[in-house]
Amino acid sequence: MDYKLIDIPNYELDEIIIENINQSEKIIIVVSFIFEKGLDLIIEKLKNIDNPENIIIITSNYLKSTEPKALRKLLELKSIGSKIYLFDSLTSKENFHIKSYYFENENKNFFSCIIGSSNMSFSAFKLSHELNIEIKDKKICKEHKLKMLNLFSHPNLLELSNEVIIDYEKIYDENNNFFKEAESNIADDIKVIPYKEPNLVQKEALEVLKNSRMSGQNKGLVVMATGLGKTILAALDVAEVKPNKILFVAHREEILNQSKNSFKNFIPNKKYGFYKGKNKDLNNEYIFASIQTLGKKSQLEKFKKNEFDYIIIDEFHHVGAKSYKNLVEYFEPKFFLGLTATPNRTDNIDILQFCGGNLLYRKDLIDGVNLKLLSNFNYQGIIDKYVDYTKITWRGKKFDELDLDRNLNTSKRANYIFENWKKHKLTRTLGFCASIKHCNFMRDFFVAKGIKAVSVHSKSETNRAEAIKMLIERQIDIIFSIDLFNEGVDIPVVDTIMMLRPTESKIVFIQQFGRGLRKADGKKIVNVIDFIGNHKSFLEKPAALFDFNTDANSIGKFVQNYKENKLNIPDESRVFYDPETIDFFTEYSLKIKKEEFVKPVLGNYDDNLTSQIHKSFIKSKVGSLVNQGKYKNYSWDYMAGHIRPWSLLDQYNENNGYSNEQFIFVTLKKKENIDEKLKYKDRFKNEKLFSWEAIKGTSENEKNGKAIMNHKRNGNNIHLFVKAHYLQKYFVYCGKINFLSGGGGTSTIDYLKHVKDGKKVEDLKPFSADFELETPLQGDIKEEFLRISNLISN
Repeated sequence: MDYKLIDIPNYELDEIIIENINQSEKIIIVVSFIFEKGLDLIIEKLKNIDNPENIIIITSNYLKSTEPKALRKLLELKSIGSKIYLFDSLTSKENFHIKSYYFENENKNFFSCIIGSSNMSFSAFKLSHELNIEIKDKKICKEHKLKMLNLFSHPNLLELSNEVIIDYEKIYDENNNFFKEAESNIADDIKVIPYKEPNLVQKEALEVLKNSRMSGQNKGLVVMATGLGKTILAALDVAEVKPNKILFVAHREEILNQSKNSFKNFIPNKKYGFYKGKNKDLNNEYIFASIQTLGKKSQLEKFKKNEFDYIIIDEFHHVGAKSYKNLVEYFEPKFFLGLTATPNRTDNIDILQFCGGNLLYRKDLIDGVNLKLLSNFNYQGIIDKYVDYTKITWRGKKFDELDLDRNLNTSKRANYIFENWKKHKLTRTLGFCASIKHCNFMRDFFVAKGIKAVSVHSKSETNRAEAIKMLIERQIDIIFSIDLFNEGVDIPVVDTIMMLRPTESKIVFIQQFGRGLRKADGKKIVNVIDFIGNHKSFLEKPAALFDFNTDANSIGKFVQNYKENKLNIPDESRVFYDPETIDFFTEYSLKIKKEEFVKPVLGNYDDNLTSQIHKSFIKSKVGSLVNQGKYKNYSWDYMAGHIRPWSLLDQYNENNGYSNEQFIFVTLKKKENIDEKLKYKDRFKNEKLFSWEAIKGTSENEKNGKAIMNHKRNGNNIHLFVKAHYLQKYFVYCGKINFLSGGGGTSTIDYLKHVKDGKKVEDLKPFSADFELETPLQGDIKEEFLRISNLISN
C-alpha cells in the first residue's frame, strides 16, 4: 500500500493538499471545523480548478467552532458551482469529528486521501502537533469516498446558504470558542506574502539562463540573496526546460523537503523521490538528494554519468568540500546549475571553477533591498566593550571555544546586550550565539529578566519547529541559536536579528543577516543588532555587507565612505557604527602591509628634481640633488623634517649660509610609540592643500619659522616629500609648495625650559602651516595620501 505519514509541524499540510489539488478533477473535503486563516491557505487553488462543480466541502457547527467568516468565504466557492454543506451537529446532538481530504483524477489513475487529526486551520496545517496519513491505494480511496458521500443521506446535512450562516451567527460566540484561541494567537501584525508570480530578479535570471543555453553553455552559477527566491527560480527554469530527469542536491534535510514541495507546486505531474539515508529512490524522475549520502563514490556509481538532464546544487558555496567535488566531477548533465546566496568562501576556493567559470547572474542583499524585494534594515554596529578578543586564544581560523565561552558568558556582557536589545528590538528576535553553552546562558539571563526566550540547538529540549511556532504566535520574544537557522529556514515574521558572536566567515554573516530580510505584510523594517569586538575576524562583517576585501586599504576606503555617508545603502535603510567601532576599523586600516602600498616609481638622482613630480626617492640621497654645482658643499641634515641646506663657506653667505631650496619630509602614518614631540599632525586636506606641523621648539619669531612664512619674499622654494606610512622606504616628491597661512609655535628657549621643568611636551603649541601644492596630487598617489590623511585626522 502506498502511504505516507504527515506529522505537523515537520510537514505543512496545506502544501501537500495543494499538490493534490493540482492533480485532481474531483475533491471531497469533510472536516469538523473550518477557520478563516486555514481556508485562506487553499481557497485560491480551489477556485482555480478546471471543474469547481466537482468540489464537495462538508463542515459542521460542532461545539460552535467553525468561524462564520470562513462559511461566508465558502459561499464564494458555491457561487462558481461547488457543493458546500454544514452538518448541523447542534440540532442532531451528534458529535462530528471527521477530518479527511479526498482527491481523484480517474483519467490519470490518481487517487489520494488524507485522514487524521488536522481540521482546516492555519495552526492544524502548519504549527500544531498533528498526525495524518496520506493513502494512495485506489481501493481504499474509493471506499473512503463512499463513506463520505453517505453523509448526504443524513437529515441534518444543510446546504450552505446566507440564511444558514445568519442562523449560526446568532448562537456563535467568538469569545467562547475554545479552538479559536490557538488560531487567534497567530499574529495578524505580520503575514507571509503568498507567491503570485516571478519577481523581477527571477524574471531576469530566467532570461539569462535561457540565453546561456542558447549560446551553448551547459553550466553556470546564479547568486541570489536569501529571500529573493533561488529555489523557485530553479523550479521555474526546470519547468521551462522540461527535462526528463533532474537531480537536486543540498546538505540539509529541511532544504530538500522545502525544495521538493516548491518543485511539486510548479511541476506536479512528475514522480518525486529522495536519495538520503535509507531512503534511496533511484527510479523517480525528480530526485532530491542529500550530499552526505550521494557524495560518496560508491553511491555515485549507482547512477550513469548522463543519468540526469539537469542538476541543481543548492548552497553552492559548500562545493569546495570533497563530497561536492566528487559529484560535480562524476555527472555529465545537459545543464548544471549552482545556486548560492553567498559565493565567498573563507578558504578562498574559487567556486566558479566548478561552474565552468560562468557567473550567469548575481543579485546581492543590497540589490534585493533596492529592488523592494527584501525588507529595509536598520543596522546597529555596537562595540562589544566587555570582551577583549585579543586575549582569547585564536586557533588559526577561529577562537578556542572554551576560552571564548569563558569570556562571553558573563553577567556584565549579558546585561549590556539586554539593554541594547530593549532599546532596538521590534517584535520577534533571532539571536545568534557562539556555542550551546552560550545559547543556554543567554536564554537563562533573558528569562531571569522576565523575557520569554528559548534556546534551540542540537541538544535543546525545544526543537526548531516548536520554537518557530512559538515565535510566530508570539508565545516567546526571542530564539537563541547557533547555526540551525543559517540555511533552509524561512521565518518572514522575524523583524529583529541579534548577533552575539564573532563571525569568522562572510558566508555565515550574510546568512544570519538575511534571516530577517524576507518581506511580509505588516513588516516595515528589520533591526539588526550586531556586537563588534576588537579582533580582525570582526572585519568580515562590514566586508560581507558592503562587498570588499579585508586588506587594510579596503578597510580604509570603507571607513572613509562611512564617514562621508557614501556607503552603498538603500534609501530607506540605515547603518550606524559606534564611534569606538569605527576607531577599531580605522586602527586596523592603518596596519598596511608593505605589498599593499602604491608601488613606487623611482626617481633619478642625476636629473633635475622639479621634472620628477610623484617619483620616489630615499631621503638621505635627496641631498645629492642639491649638493651639485654651485651648492656642492652644502650640508644635508637627513634626520630633520624641515631641511635647509647650509654652508659656512664665505662664498655661500648671500642667504646667511642657507640654500634657496628648502625641503619638508613628512610621514603621514607614524609609529604608535613615537616620541610625543615628534607626533606632528601632518595631512592633506585635499589634492591641493597640505597641513603641516613643525618640530616642537619652532616658532614664527625664529629663523626656521620665518624662513617658511617668508619663503616667497626671500626667493626660496619649498619642496615637499611624503610617504604614507612609516614602513615605507621611499618618499614621493610632491613638487613645490607655497605658504598660505599659519604660524605660532614655541621658541627653542621656551621649549627647553618646559622640558627641564618636567612638563608634558604635548601641551606646547606647535608651529603649523597650510601650503598649496603647485602640482595637485593625482591618481593612486592622491587616493592613498588622501585616504590615510582622512583616517589619521579623525
